[in-house]
Amino acid sequence: WSRVLTPSQYESLRLARTEQPYSSVLHNETRVGVYSCAGCGTAVFHSSFKFESFDGHPTFFNAIANGVQTGDGKGIKMRREIICSCCGSHLGFVWADGWLYKNCPVDTRFCINGAGLN
Repeated sequence: WSRVLTPSQYESLRLARTEQPYSSVLHNETRVGVYSCAGCGTAVFHSSFKFESFDGHPTFFNAIANGVQTGDGKGIKMRREIICSCCGSHLGFVWADGWLYKNCPVDTRFCINGAGLN
């Protein structure tokens, strides 16, 4: 993996490290399209699912069907790890606090490391 990913992608996708808030160029991305896993290219989110959560990371209220899977909660009950359904790369976390955000139409939000997306 370290041969095909950039250092920041490797840290995010394979070591499950969280990037610094507001460090991703995808945080402010507004173009229409599909976000894919930087590890394998699997489509994981559509731009129409993206919303501003003011947490400094690309945030979505839904994922593309069969694009992601949830892992364990890593010790925190309100969140579950999100991994790519194809290559198992760590993408971020899904939180059960979408109701806190007036621009999130559901009760969950996917807080994603931009380094893990194309």
